Amino acid sequence: MTERITDEEIIRYYEDLKAKGHLFDNLVEVKAKVSKNPRSIWSLPLMPGELTEIERAAKARKVSISDFIRKAALSAVAGDLNLDDGEKVAAIEEVRQRLRELSRAVKGL
Repeated sequence: MTERITDEEIIRYYEDLKAKGHLFDNLVEVKAKVSKNPRSIWSLPLMPGELTEIERAAKARKVSISDFIRKAALSAVAGDLNLDDGEKVAAIEEVRQRLRELSRAVKGL
């Protein structure tokens, strides 16, 4: 069984390195580009069929899916988008999905 190092021992170790001027010894330089416009990346759960509809709408407008979603969200924030319509569309799509599932189940009888 190995001994566990205490927090105090770790602190003393790094304080000693710092005092001797060796805190940054053996570090490896990393070449990295930092974006001028940093962004956040989010995961978005979608109901079956929603992504297909979003892809279709984005393609029709000749924009990427991420741009389409971003613009739709910002339109909603600005009050230029009626979210109730989106909820109705989502409810209709859910009904369509369930009908497809029922249809497959009936065909399997």
